[in-house]
Amino acid sequence: MKSNFSEEDESAASFGARGKRSGSKMLEFRLKTGVGFAIGYHWMQSLSLTPDHRIEIIFSTHEITIEGRNLKELYRGLIEHRVPFIQEGDALYDQSPQTEPFVSGITVSPR
Repeated sequence: MKSNFSEEDESAASFGARGKRSGSKMLEFRLKTGVGFAIGYHWMQSLSLTPDHRIEIIFSTHEITIEGRNLKELYRGLIEHRVPFIQEGDALYDQSPQTEPFVSGITVSPR
């Protein structure tokens, strides 16, 4: 999927990851509609990975739900603040192997 965001990050990737030493200050959510939303990691209050392939993040101002497959690596990266962005993809156009992480939905709700 082609990203609407012009950065050097891999636009087809479901999420970016950085080395263990370079944590991100903010987490950006890139929706397939072209909308971007970023929030500081310091506002994160809780994070959970559910067996039904969902990550739920509670920030002080928002609740974020991420749905997809093989999200454990993303979950670990979020815990360590190494993920600068999460890209929502369209499952209709997903050509990646089933063993690769894929984010099929991001829901952002104000608290």
